[in-house]
Amino acid sequence: IVPEGYEEFADNLRLMKELADILRKMKIARGYIEFESTEAKILVDEKDRPTDIVLRYQGAGENLIEDFMIAANETVAEYNYYRNLPSIYRVHSEPDQIRWRKFIEFINLHGHKIVGKKGKKVTAKFLQDILKQLADCDDAKILNDLAIRTQAKAIYSEENIGHFGLGSNCYAHF
Repeated sequence: IVPEGYEEFADNLRLMKELADILRKMKIARGYIEFESTEAKILVDEKDRPTDIVLRYQGAGENLIEDFMIAANETVAEYNYYRNLPSIYRVHSEPDQIRWRKFIEFINLHGHKIVGKKGKKVTAKFLQDILKQLADCDDAKILNDLAIRTQAKAIYSEENIGHFGLGSNCYAHF
């Protein structure tokens, strides 16, 4: 279904969606972690006074934009990195090992059996796999939020250490 006024862009949008789907599959294959989280949206009246708070929905268009934005940011970061050009990277280190162990202990204490490489160093792909295994359980939302809390904060740095959450070796905001 093409919204009114967008008919002339329909073919290009379909092609963009197809490419974005390919980019997303590639990101997931390398370890991109898609945390399930909900965001609030504050509705305001004509005088900008809050009137309601509702859940914000991220649709296909926003996902498409995000996929292209990440690909563009990685391309620029890699270009600069491999040519030894000065750059500011958006980096995200692996989770703190103590918080990670506590998260795994919590999962185990609540009766969830994780299939995979227990006790080994955490990788983005392994965390992604754990979240998939927990996706259908009753407390998935709580466990997802706890998994987010194991994460280090993403920061800007002149040193490229990669971006754990994106499963990316080289990432920047430009």
